[in-house]
Amino acid sequence: MRAFCAQRGIPYSETGLLASYVQVLRHLHTTGRAAGREPAADTAAAGPDAAPEPGHAEDSLRPAPQAGAYW
Repeated sequence: MRAFCAQRGIPYSETGLLASYVQVLRHLHTTGRAAGREPAADTAAAGPDAAPEPGHAEDSLRPAPQAGAYW
């Protein structure tokens, strides 16, 4: 893995289990705060009453149709 990263110019580091969780949570916290400051381009342009496009989070709340199901 170290050689793979070096060939592509990707930073490589090793850390323990707990330290890796700290790194991930810190990254999620930082990116979550940054995302909360700017509205998404598609929702800002469409307005609050616009219907969601396929593939958005609202679609994941609907059950997927099952093959052979007639409901």
